[in-house]
Amino acid sequence: MNVRMHIIPVQNGMGSAPSYQLSLADMQGTGGASATAHFPKLGQLSYALRRIGFDVESIRFAEKTLKSGFTFTRPGIELSDGDFKKLGIQQMQRERGGRER
Repeated sequence: MNVRMHIIPVQNGMGSAPSYQLSLADMQGTGGASATAHFPKLGQLSYALRRIGFDVESIRFAEKTLKSGFTFTRPGIELSDGDFKKLGIQQMQRERGGRER
């Protein structure tokens, strides 16, 4: 499935380290629902990204962006059923006609 990945740093309170929310949206869909996963620590998120095939340079760029308080977005990521599981997300459901949603 071809998805757009969007990661948001979530500040949990003054002085505490942020957690991270990862959202995936179908690039072929009409919008609306997306799948999400929560990562309490940046290291856990980085590990998950490594498991789905992100290279070291891409992970470092994502970490730097998120540590600066900005969101990280990457369109056009191809994920398999196994990749969804590695991110802790159940695969996005199929619409009638076999299209992902």
